[in-house]
Amino acid sequence: MVQLNREILHDLYGDSPDELKDIFTEYLNSYSAMIENFQSGYNTHRLDLLEYFCHGYGPTFRYLGFPEISNCITAFQKLCRKPEAFDNIHTTYSALMVMLEESRQIVLSLVAEK
Repeated sequence: MVQLNREILHDLYGDSPDELKDIFTEYLNSYSAMIENFQSGYNTHRLDLLEYFCHGYGPTFRYLGFPEISNCITAFQKLCRKPEAFDNIHTTYSALMVMLEESRQIVLSLVAEK
């Protein structure tokens, strides 16, 4: 299960709940497009697109307090660099999709609290 690293959030945003809420809201607003992008790359067997999306989305999760997801995306990105990799990425892709949904659920609950 994905864990929110509150220490990272405090280091980045201090005691600014409004700024954090804005960042979380932006993540929730862009979540569907991110998932669609990953699904599109996966469903069309486009490793180059998957690698591109990983490169773009990966760092975002550190700023959201989810370094574990960022690390998973980096590992997935490395898998996508190998032309023969498509047959071997299903497990990692599935795990990543679960982690992304867990992060969405966590962020939803935090935004609802604020």
